[in-house]
Amino acid sequence: MYDDIKKELLIHKITLKGNGIVSFEGKSLPISHCAGLFKAKAKASYEVVEKLWDEVCSLLSEETEAKTNPPEGIDSVFVHALQGLYRMLYLYPGLLRFDEIQRQVGQALCRDINSFSYRVMSKIIEYKLGIEWVSHLIAKNLYLRALLLVVQYPDQKEISAKGVHGPYSNLDVPMQERVFSWSAIDEELRGRGRDIRNQRRYRMGLEGYHDPWVNEGFKWRELRNEPYLWGKREDESPYPRGTMRP
Repeated sequence: MYDDIKKELLIHKITLKGNGIVSFEGKSLPISHCAGLFKAKAKASYEVVEKLWDEVCSLLSEETEAKTNPPEGIDSVFVHALQGLYRMLYLYPGLLRFDEIQRQVGQALCRDINSFSYRVMSKIIEYKLGIEWVSHLIAKNLYLRALLLVVQYPDQKEISAKGVHGPYSNLDVPMQERVFSWSAIDEELRGRGRDIRNQRRYRMGLEGYHDPWVNEGFKWRELRNEPYLWGKREDESPYPRGTMRP
């Protein structure tokens, strides 16, 4: 595990020198100082992304002019950007204006796209790309900090044993011990495929395909479970009824 972490840190130009010292950007630093550096970078990036979210909220809340002639295809890119912003917002529940931003983005998704100007659409696309990139930087800095903390406190790591079952498990044993022959389960599975294929929903024809009150495609609609489709229940109801006998 230590070798894997060392190789991962080398990819990001962090060299472990031993005795709690690392080399980063040509400087020798204690591991704790280097971890604190990445934490500070992540915090600074979070402040940037918080500012970007505020600007998105302000942009969507302002009244826009009539839509100009935008380039072809920007409408779909704009809608995709709005949907992406709505999903990414839940990665930042600690935003001071979280509820307001959520409301503005949600209302924008419900608006007519013709009510957005080309300037607003292009800005929203840029903000979405910017927030994605800064979010990547935050995750990267926190990841490197976590690796450094594992190296700094190797005895405090948690070790968990995990296993997997299936054809790609227990690869250290011979094939005959990892699998069982088909004859072992052939008897109990024989006929399952035939029974599945002979279900009523697969055997019925499509003669009533265009009749919405009977069936739709291969899926059978059980009429007795839909009583409100029948106006005259005494004459047309498919429910089986019994008579009360004294």
